[in-house]
Amino acid sequence: MAVEHGLAIVERGADGVDTAFREDVLAGLRQRHKAIPARWFYDDTGSELFEAITAQDLDGVLRRRRFGRERRRRRGAAPATLAATPGLMGRRAAR
Repeated sequence: MAVEHGLAIVERGADGVDTAFREDVLAGLRQRHKAIPARWFYDDTGSELFEAITAQDLDGVLRRRRFGRERRRRRGAAPATLAATPGLMGRRAAR
């Protein structure tokens, strides 16, 4: 797909299908584990949201996670897991 003046130029085959899409789908179907690149699942709004999320500064979040792990380690507590957290794994996990 070429880009001119900020606009994506879509090349289509004789049947009207985007040639880059066709190539990606066929390549994905040839793989042992079938896959299609995620870029084909985003519209413009989804792409803007993805960019906004990935632009966020995660240092504070990661710092709090490390602090929590270190505090649990000092107290001798077992590492937190989903199964040990009531509500996250359903009613059976809380029993």
